Amino acid sequence: SNSVFSNSLYSSSLLMDINTGEYIPEMLSFLGINESQLPTLKESGELVGEYNGIKYQYTSVPTLKLYNLPNRIFYLIKGLINSCKHIKRDNIETLIITEEQPFLVFLFYRLVCSIYGLRYIWEKTEYPPIAVRKNSLKEFIYMKRAKLVDGIIVITDELKKYFGKFKPSSNLMLLPVTIDTNRFANAERENVSVPYMAAVFGIHNRDGLEETLLAFSKYKQLGGSYRLHLVGNFDKMPKEMFDGYDDFDAMPEDKKSSPSFMQRLPRSS
Repeated sequence: SNSVFSNSLYSSSLLMDINTGEYIPEMLSFLGINESQLPTLKESGELVGEYNGIKYQYTSVPTLKLYNLPNRIFYLIKGLINSCKHIKRDNIETLIITEEQPFLVFLFYRLVCSIYGLRYIWEKTEYPPIAVRKNSLKEFIYMKRAKLVDGIIVITDELKKYFGKFKPSSNLMLLPVTIDTNRFANAERENVSVPYMAAVFGIHNRDGLEETLLAFSKYKQLGGSYRLHLVGNFDKMPKEMFDGYDDFDAMPEDKKSSPSFMQRLPRSS
């Protein structure tokens, strides 16, 4: 692959060892792919070139590994100031802010866009945090925040419907996330005799591991024949998850749907 990616973001793919910044050979082997089919990993802030006139560069040193609060604040301010220099020097017309930036940073760039006459666009790939969606006051404040931008880019129809509550459809752009359909065309896969479904999870509850196990248990009770393959960090998952067995499939059928097993499923990771 000729693409590159920041290792600080790629860690959530479960393909990279966050300690070494390199791909995990065992995971690639399990998936039947090799590094040549994946992006080249680069350190955050490392200038990697220009693509179709688009330049990518950090405006300050990466703060991911800076645990000293004064240093983080210093480099944040430095990055904000340098970004303003880039905006003025390169005659930027549109500024896109991604995901959930700190509110003061969000307001800072709203002010910058007002001063320089820029369009201020919000890119949203997920719903707001559930704490916002379940609290009418917080959602009201979130709605006011959404009204400060000139437009919102979303990646699914569902997100477009949700943010349609805050912005007219003319200010929403649906930009579906796509992947090269031939990317893994040469991947070597083992033939399996039993059909299966797979779920990838991290070490936090956001990925729905609990819900996946509960749903699969009900599926097996209904006579489903598919097996469940879980891909993730099993080393950090308590053995009690599977009632002492190595994995869900190794458990006897009566234990999979037993009330005692269901009660022991973790409510958080």
